[in-house]
Amino acid sequence: MPRYDKDWFDGFVKKWGESKNVQVTVDHINLAEIGARTAAEIAAGEGHDLIEWIVPPAQFEPSVLDLTDINQEAQKRFGKQHPLCAKSSFNPNTKRYYSFCHGWVIDPGCYRRTLWDKAGKAQGPETWEDLITFGGKIKKEQGVQLGIGLSQELDSNMASRSLLWSFDSGVQDEKENVILNNQRTVEALQFMTKLFKESMTPEVFAWAVVSNNQALIAGKASYILNSISAYRSAQKEVPEIAKDIYFVPGLKGPRGTRWACEHVIYNYIVPNYSKNADIAKEFLLALVENYDQAIYFSELYNSPAGPRFSPG
Repeated sequence: MPRYDKDWFDGFVKKWGESKNVQVTVDHINLAEIGARTAAEIAAGEGHDLIEWIVPPAQFEPSVLDLTDINQEAQKRFGKQHPLCAKSSFNPNTKRYYSFCHGWVIDPGCYRRTLWDKAGKAQGPETWEDLITFGGKIKKEQGVQLGIGLSQELDSNMASRSLLWSFDSGVQDEKENVILNNQRTVEALQFMTKLFKESMTPEVFAWAVVSNNQALIAGKASYILNSISAYRSAQKEVPEIAKDIYFVPGLKGPRGTRWACEHVIYNYIVPNYSKNADIAKEFLLALVENYDQAIYFSELYNSPAGPRFSPG
């Protein structure tokens, strides 16, 4: 989010640091490198005092500070977090908050209304089956495929989870038991195979994290699962495409179950080596106190971690 970083966050951090007599630096790291960079700094015992992830970084719990105190203080000041945000930062087995979640991003379906209107479904898909019935028809008659990735990248994983949940399956249950190996997972895979054959092309097997955005903006996708960033990019690059992009909620599965995976969920960790843990925690509270600005400058990409986690 260039506008968020350049027009707000970097300046906000600098001004906040000056108000606290602290010199603060911000490094923006490529998403693909954050895991290796975090591991390297922890192994070296030095580096950043705060590291932000866009997924729960539970694997680093032994190497980061317990942030129970700051999580409790935030909820005291700003109210309860959304359950999704609370669960993304808390380990119920160790009773520790290994991170601090300040926000998350929704992942709606984005569809091209004119294409779907011509196919007889102007309001867009309501069920996964609609993607075959109408998405397949759009591909056959209008030459535009669906944009659901089937590769080893973030958006493909989100789509896969949404599909599994909507087919009443998943990787694990509420008690963390692995449940993936079941007949409804097979049903979901069989459905996805049919969906690919009828409405997509092999390029989705090699997609990167930006590929579905690019396909939608280029007019080469009738429907994608993505955050509002795809729409915002279209507004800037191809306004006529943006005017044709509409949104739908999570799709219903064969038994009426409707689930959608979140796009990303922000989590800050404070490594054990940090010599500035107290001021780092203070910054996290300041970020929440100014979350109306985070929402505005992210162009509604960011959603607060709780109803009162934004002062606006």
